[in-house]
Amino acid sequence: NAWGLQVSVYLGRGGFSFQPPQLLTGSEVYARYGSAITALGDLDKDGYNDVAISAPYGGTGHLGVVYIHNGRARGPDPTPSQVLRGKWASSYMPASFGYSITGNTDIDQNGYP
Repeated sequence: NAWGLQVSVYLGRGGFSFQPPQLLTGSEVYARYGSAITALGDLDKDGYNDVAISAPYGGTGHLGVVYIHNGRARGPDPTPSQVLRGKWASSYMPASFGYSITGNTDIDQNGYP
């Protein structure tokens, strides 16, 4: 929406058929919730893919927040399992932790993305 408070998730049924959308909602006006979204793979190894959703101008001091939502049979859990908060900012650039995100990479090769 106009203030960046909502993300719509459409799960495919196969072909061009989708389930009704599931809505994930941010809690801060102008935080730009949903500015970046990325698939993370199955972080908790439960058989469902997880997702990260950013709000680059959210959180304390508007430094930025990234929400981790674990996948479930009906789609992402509406309550984030983890909230990553930006805690640093350059004096010459606006804070925007989570402005761009990517996932599903096993950085340390331990079997978890």
